[in-house]
Amino acid sequence: MNPFFDWISILLLVGAGHGLLLALTLLNLRRGNRVANRVMAAILLVFATNMTLHTLAYTKHIVYFPHFFKIEPPLMFLFAPLFYFYVRVMTGNESKLTRHELLHFVPFVLGIVLLTPHYLQPAEEKIQHFLADHERLCWQCLFIYWMTIIQLLGYILAIARLLKRHRERIKLSYSSLEKINLSWLRNLLALVVLIWLVAVILQIIDPTIASFNYMWLIISVSIYLVGYIGLGQPEIFYGVATTPTDSRNPLKKYEKSTLTPDKAATSLQKLNDFMEKERPYLRSDLTLPLLARELTISVHHLSQIINEKLGQNFFEFINCQRVEEAKRRIAEPGSQNLNLAGIGLEVGFNSISSFNAAFKRHAGMTPSQFRDKYQPPSPPFASL
Repeated sequence: MNPFFDWISILLLVGAGHGLLLALTLLNLRRGNRVANRVMAAILLVFATNMTLHTLAYTKHIVYFPHFFKIEPPLMFLFAPLFYFYVRVMTGNESKLTRHELLHFVPFVLGIVLLTPHYLQPAEEKIQHFLADHERLCWQCLFIYWMTIIQLLGYILAIARLLKRHRERIKLSYSSLEKINLSWLRNLLALVVLIWLVAVILQIIDPTIASFNYMWLIISVSIYLVGYIGLGQPEIFYGVATTPTDSRNPLKKYEKSTLTPDKAATSLQKLNDFMEKERPYLRSDLTLPLLARELTISVHHLSQIINEKLGQNFFEFINCQRVEEAKRRIAEPGSQNLNLAGIGLEVGFNSISSFNAAFKRHAGMTPSQFRDKYQPPSPPFASL
């Protein structure tokens, strides 16, 4: 049994090296969300370490490092809680782990306990054990891998719920979501789901060291994608600025509010007058705090007025105003040749897709359908 290297092992080692370099880069960043950077660095270090250990076992070089044998399985328990914590930090939630939340890492400790008898063996016995059955995974490793699969499924559902709540929460303070919706995180979650499915299939049909190369190749590509996307979407490394909002039930949210009915009516009229005269919705970067400052109304009271008096959140309220403005411009005589995409950008939308989606939601039709229905016919050509 001679140690070897092939193209798969080289790709895995290159991926592990890239993960290590990216982790060091994140740890040295002085800008942005440093807590999120450190958590992502920890995730990348876990993957880089596991990928290296797996490659050593696959290529049989582990015989030169016998005490590294079977360190990989317990480390798999770290990924799911670290990824959950990363998403939680990036969505503006609590960035510190409480003592109670340290329970997330109990499976990792139990995995170490389960394999402790192996870790206590001398190097010679570990080498003999590896040489005797290096292809098949031991029952302890198989058990740990199944537990990590079950664990990851639970965290995938929890992360999906976090992202859904984040999207609803930012609608309370932002009029445009393109730069803060963290859609790349949803894509990353989809990639994790793919890794989970591959792991399940491999565990069922071929739970061998060699077969898990496929899973680690996908993870290697994922690490490259994180680095590549981070270059074009810096919030991956710098984080996003979110305005603290309250996503509780509206009936409980304002039960201690100091906003009186008379003050609410006056403020609502002030809001409507300001929207009509100043048209602040034309600014694509408009937020609830900015609008509240211009109206000299508290953010909490303005949010309450929009939610209770108008029955909308801030995102819906502003985008409804933008759609109405777009409808007026499209229906104006002589606007047949105006570019609909240009109109969408002029009235405050950041992208054509968000303009089309909002227009259809509020008007019940697309901008082009609206123009076909309400645009006055062009005057006939004068007869020669």
